[in-house]
Amino acid sequence: PPFLAATSVETMRQVIEEDPVPPNLLNKGVDHDLERICLKCLEKSPRDRYQSAQELAEDLRRYLDGEQILAKSINVLE
Repeated sequence: PPFLAATSVETMRQVIEEDPVPPNLLNKGVDHDLERICLKCLEKSPRDRYQSAQELAEDLRRYLDGEQILAKSINVLE
């Protein structure tokens, strides 16, 4: 899980206040594009996440088909 603590209250605090750990830090085998898709799903601001399940499904299809995904890389300034 992107957030995990000893108590549910602490887990909720993490969700609200902290950025998720990038998947490739937890599993070096996670592809960069798949990581970008996952992190877009976990964005704090709703406007920065996929706007629908259909948008997510389309980006996952692009990933599986080896096409360019729409999820952007997160840069250091962000």
